[in-house]
Amino acid sequence: KATAVLKEMSEDEAERMIADAREKDLRDRRGAILFGEAKGKAEGIAEGEIRKALDTARNMKTEGITIEIIAKVTGLGVEEVEAL
Repeated sequence: KATAVLKEMSEDEAERMIADAREKDLRDRRGAILFGEAKGKAEGIAEGEIRKALDTARNMKTEGITIEIIAKVTGLGVEEVEAL
């Protein structure tokens, strides 16, 4: 019975277009969700790297290491290190 319904739908061009549009919408939604998840992960990783660099810079500054060396090692700007 399901095969007969499917065959009937596939023969009707309007029904086929509706089914194709529905399929495309589902793929687009899934793609948007996957893209959002990947973007969120990348942003989280980037934020973690910045926090790590700031923590490292604070520790180095506490140990008396020069600001120029701290900036070079951590990739932070001299102004950022001075502000810590």
